[in-house]
Amino acid sequence: MTTNAALHGKRIIFCLAEGFIHEQFDQLLDYFRAEDATTLVAGYDKDVELTSGDGSRMLITDVSYAYLDRNRDSYDAIIIADGVTGRAIRDNPAAMNLVHACLETNAAVIAVGMGVQPLIDAEAANGKVVTVPQELRDQFKLAGAFVVDEAVVVSDNLFTARADADMRRLCNMVIDYLVNRRRHAA
Repeated sequence: MTTNAALHGKRIIFCLAEGFIHEQFDQLLDYFRAEDATTLVAGYDKDVELTSGDGSRMLITDVSYAYLDRNRDSYDAIIIADGVTGRAIRDNPAAMNLVHACLETNAAVIAVGMGVQPLIDAEAANGKVVTVPQELRDQFKLAGAFVVDEAVVVSDNLFTARADADMRRLCNMVIDYLVNRRRHAA
């Protein structure tokens, strides 16, 4: 069970792209904010209006990180919550730099559904246990991952989840990782 301030002082960055799938993003954003995390949004430009894949409009006024920024702030976690965003990140070297920076600092790397795609190019799956959509399993196996068919999988700092997974369970697993990592560093 988590408290409402479990993530006070933790910085979690969400990656978004035009056409993103908002369900997982909305749930994870709400869960992490409820735990008092500082939630930030990364995108191609700051203060943009994005359209989700179902056509609903969402005004993002707190985009604090544009992928092309040279800002090297550190984050405790990075979240890629959908496949549209995952494909966009995979095709953008500046966005991949953010993923690499988070991997280098041992931040929690959370990928949901098809949002796992950048993990291949980031070489983040090599030697890790992951859950990925059926159509990506062979690619992940070739990248050195151990692929399992489970709703949520944690392998060191890498968290992968199916799109239909319980986002609250995923969030609690990330909270446990971040809180325990903080204790071990002290």
